[in-house]
Amino acid sequence: MNTQKLRRQHPDRVPVILKRSGNCTLPELERTQYLVPRSITLGSFTCTLRSVMKLNQSEGLILFINKELPPFSLTFDEMDEKYSVDGLLTISIASESVFG
Repeated sequence: MNTQKLRRQHPDRVPVILKRSGNCTLPELERTQYLVPRSITLGSFTCTLRSVMKLNQSEGLILFINKELPPFSLTFDEMDEKYSVDGLLTISIASESVFG
């Protein structure tokens, strides 16, 4: 993936790669690469992922960046500045059993 070219073509978006953690029991995603608007919060993105993955209330979705659990209120612009490596924001997906 040529991140510099993507960033020039889509300056209002952040290139994101989603990776499953080793113990993740959630359904596989069809896509693991996204161009996310900079103004979207992690909370909104998490809701979208839950819909795409068709998760029910008892399935927990946890997103980590560099082994940290960032606040849901962070925008992708803020996360891009803080966590991006080589122009990419890599987010790890983990699962957790919850009671809904």
